[in-house]
Amino acid sequence: SWGLGTGVPIETMVALANLVDAHPWFTIPHGTDDAYARRVARVAKERLAPSLGVYVEHSNEVWNPQFRQYGYASEEGKRQALGVHQYHALRTRQLGETFKEVLGRERVVTVLGAQAVNTWAANRGLQFLDERFGARDAGVDAIAIAPYFGAAPGRADAGRFAGMSVDELAAYVRGEVFPKVVDWT
Repeated sequence: SWGLGTGVPIETMVALANLVDAHPWFTIPHGTDDAYARRVARVAKERLAPSLGVYVEHSNEVWNPQFRQYGYASEEGKRQALGVHQYHALRTRQLGETFKEVLGRERVVTVLGAQAVNTWAANRGLQFLDERFGARDAGVDAIAIAPYFGAAPGRADAGRFAGMSVDELAAYVRGEVFPKVVDWT
């Protein structure tokens, strides 16, 4: 499995994207350097169908203090006199620029990872980029939010949920859960 350890090789991701004619989404790990990002971009340039573009994101859930990438971004931010969200936005911009230099601007969408229920984190990063580079050159083309959804009943509701049929659970999700996610989104 590539689900653990080093992850899926870039060559495999590109081959799959070509096979299904889809624009791949590359999440560049938080601890990697510019040379790594440039190598990934070069493989994409050499092997990805010319009709396909790429989405480039810095790490995963950098806004989430549960994960070590948040700690990494926090420490890197401190070294540069930035907050964690400012560093994350800056690193996102840097990675996007690297891919745009290699693949061409028209083939790359730079994506800032954010959270649906906490718009402050994304706004903090975007405001920093606007102030530093100007709104026209902030370097972020899209924002990807994490609108998680689910049902997490407490003890008082556990019996109700345990007794639900699949149809009743689906109705609950459609009527109670999805509307909240739509509001966050």
